[in-house]
Amino acid sequence: MEDGIAHAERHGITDAREVTLYVFLFIEFGPGFEKAPATRWMGDLLTEAQRPASEKLNLIYARLELAQARQGEG
Repeated sequence: MEDGIAHAERHGITDAREVTLYVFLFIEFGPGFEKAPATRWMGDLLTEAQRPASEKLNLIYARLELAQARQGEG
């Protein structure tokens, strides 16, 4: 978990809520998920300097929820 927190800080994520959301991603997808082919899109969002951390994480979770809903339909 400490590794996840350190990774979050590297992305400028310092608010407790956002750090928690990031750590959940870190645990679920593993260290380096930002660069893995299937989840690189998350890394792309996380490196967008103009977006606030809360918006980045909200977008990531919204996309994950949409993907899960689509899988449930199929």
